[in-house]
Amino acid sequence: MHSILMIDDQPEQLASHTQFLKEKGCSVTVASSVQAAFDKLHQSSYDLILLDVKMPKVSGLDCCRALRNVSSAPVLFLSNYSEDNDQVRGFSAGGYDYISKECSLELFWARLRRCFQPKDQANTLRYYPPMTLDLERQKVTLGQKTVLLTPTEFSLLILLSSRPGKIWTINEIYREIWGAEGPVNITMVQMHLSRMRRKLEEAFPQHEFVVTVWGKGYQFVLMDEADRK
Repeated sequence: MHSILMIDDQPEQLASHTQFLKEKGCSVTVASSVQAAFDKLHQSSYDLILLDVKMPKVSGLDCCRALRNVSSAPVLFLSNYSEDNDQVRGFSAGGYDYISKECSLELFWARLRRCFQPKDQANTLRYYPPMTLDLERQKVTLGQKTVLLTPTEFSLLILLSSRPGKIWTINEIYREIWGAEGPVNITMVQMHLSRMRRKLEEAFPQHEFVVTVWGKGYQFVLMDEADRK
């Protein structure tokens, strides 16, 4: 059973979503204010947080930034707005995904399922000296440093590193990570990749693990043994 925290000041408007999730076997806890949400987070852990963008007193974007300090659960923004600029602000605040409240319940569920991380994995560690990826804990270690990535950034790194040397186009990355149909949100993909790459380079400037292949896409590059000496 997946546990979900829904933060919305008008939860009655999402009654059909709540009932739908319960029918899918999820446990749903509702918080109608930011303070109530933090109280619940101090009492329990959740697999996913659904957050209304337009919360009173404290905006959903500011709330998401604060949530990142107390929970590693993916945050999925719920909004009546779907402009690219709104979505970019949401992702910049640390959100994992952004979805309209008006979408169908089946699409809503499909987007949520991508946020749930598998509880058991056959291979919980990947080792690309000096990088270690802990899939179970969603932890990246470079040398002696731990790199703090958002869930989306970690998913991007897992995808690119799954086939070192392969050039991933933006279209491929968008379909694999966001699983969305329709036009590809190039700005969103580039923003997440840029932030992830910057964090890696700051932690380990000796090697660039994710490189741009101009005109084609992005590539995960292993570090040569000679370079590690």
